[in-house]
Amino acid sequence: MRRQHCCSPPASARRRAEATTTRTTAPATPPAPPARPFADELAADGSIPPEGATCIVNALDDATFQRIWVLGFTDGDDAVGNDAQVTAAITQAATTCAAA
Repeated sequence: MRRQHCCSPPASARRRAEATTTRTTAPATPPAPPARPFADELAADGSIPPEGATCIVNALDDATFQRIWVLGFTDGDDAVGNDAQVTAAITQAATTCAAA
């Protein structure tokens, strides 16, 4: 059996120390979801031109956009359409885009 030097930590402690120093931390806020698929979905039925859909998506604030994606992912598209906060934000964005 090999003897350890008196002043060096055991190999397992060194591996733990190395593992903790190489870990990365998660960003403070999650990255914004991609806007392009949402704009494409808005324009898919032809009722909104692609430029209008892009304008609406660009007019939404990050919190509303994040809410749309979370609701859609966790509860489905119907939940997005039934959410008063999201509906109001999209209506406001559409009004702003129509006025431009």
